[in-house]
Order: sequence, then structure tokens, then C-alpha cells
Amino acid sequence: HHILESARRDPDHVAIKDADSTLTYERLVNQTARVGAALVARGVVSADRVVLLLQNSNDYVITRRWRVYGLAQFSCH
Repeated sequence: HHILESARRDPDHVAIKDADSTLTYERLVNQTARVGAALVARGVVSADRVVLLLQNSNDYVITRRWRVYGLAQFSCH
């Protein structure tokens, strides 16, 4: 995963930026992990579908990254 590799190599470099905020690779990975943990705590498992309505922003990227690798970090199934 390119994002995880970049977070290990250059955690303080800018990963994404929108009109309201800038996230470093480290913050992107940490916020993605929080989204994943919150969804798993609510009973979401890997086979579930989750619908989120978000504006085109850093929040969208965070939740999209969670879909790609976040659940695997928290799922014991």
C-alpha cells in the first residue's frame, strides 16, 4: 500500500490537501484507523456495505482509504 509506505518513510510530508485542511501521511493513516475502529465498534464486518454521504474533501479520502485497508487492521473475522 503506497499510503502506508509513504507514512513510514515520510510521515510529516503532505499527503492530501483540500480547501479547508492539509493532512500529512501520518495523520491520514491515523484518521483512517480511527474511522475503521469506529465502524468495527459499531459491528461493521468486511462483508458489510456502508454508505457515507460526504463532500469532496479530505474526509472523503479518509473514508475511501478505510475501505481499501482499514477494516483489515481491526477485523478478527
